[in-house]
Amino acid sequence: ATDHNLTQYPINRAHHITRPCRTRPQPKLLVSTQYQTAMPSIPKSNRFNAWFMTMLFTAVALGAVVDNSNKVNSRVNEDWIISACAITLSFSAIMVITHFAGDLSTMCIGNKPEGAMAFICAALWCAATATIMRPKNNLAVTGPVIVNANLYFFTWGALVAIIYILGSYLTETRTIDAGAIRNSVSSTPRLFYWLALITASTIVFATAADQHGLVCSENRSSVAFENPCSKNSYAISYGVIGCFFSIIAALGTVTNKVSLTIEALISTMLFIFYCVGAAVVTGVGGPGEFVGNLYFATWSGFLLTISLSISSIKEIMAGRNAGGDEGTSRDAPEPEAPVEAEDDV
Repeated sequence: ATDHNLTQYPINRAHHITRPCRTRPQPKLLVSTQYQTAMPSIPKSNRFNAWFMTMLFTAVALGAVVDNSNKVNSRVNEDWIISACAITLSFSAIMVITHFAGDLSTMCIGNKPEGAMAFICAALWCAATATIMRPKNNLAVTGPVIVNANLYFFTWGALVAIIYILGSYLTETRTIDAGAIRNSVSSTPRLFYWLALITASTIVFATAADQHGLVCSENRSSVAFENPCSKNSYAISYGVIGCFFSIIAALGTVTNKVSLTIEALISTMLFIFYCVGAAVVTGVGGPGEFVGNLYFATWSGFLLTISLSISSIKEIMAGRNAGGDEGTSRDAPEPEAPVEAEDDV
């Protein structure tokens, strides 16, 4: 049967090899221009995702507050947080819908309506975050312990998204000079780390000071670092010290008034404080042993001080190896341009 088929349908191999293969053209899909114009398009705004995430995060936070309403110490705190969540959720939902509204999007996006909503949401959510994160209110945390993870993490997420929206709007409308800020950060790469360390130290100080009465309600011991009260006092101390010296270093970095040697000394000193704090405060029996603001802020400060110390010391050593005292000063003198001899005519 196989031989019969081969003889019945002979194959011309030479013709089969040299003959080009023809492909049929694919038919083009014709789409009516009526449907193309009717489809909504998202404007080119880099804040659409941030507004959407703000809407999502505040919705989760609102649900967590309502679900946790029976544990709130004061009805005023509950009503205030629900109001802040509802207003922020409404504004963010309006901005998300506005991106699909055609002419309305050009009126709002990048103009005063969006700026007003961003300012109101930022002000409300900053105050709401302070209220939610206060241990005495028993909302997201009770003492150093997170009791409502959804409310805790989604509150911080919404705050970051809102701050991004506000900063992006101010940059787009030329209210702030983003180029100058970018050039300042690129010329002083450690400035961002100093600003982050200021934030971490402020959170350490504020959290430890707020829970100091609760932690120290038990019997105190005369031995240092014997009980959580003395450990909490140490957290307040290195929080204040870290915030103060970080501000000095950040201002000196911007104005070029602080040498690299002083910056290295400050970062090394703060590293020692945070190293002890990470071992004592977040250790067993410490006020930050549980996952919370004090825990995250202490370890963040510890990592930031390591990065600052290594970076400063490396820059100093690189300047000394290159010759001269360039590693101890930010303003190294520039070499003078050679003076060309004038040709006598």
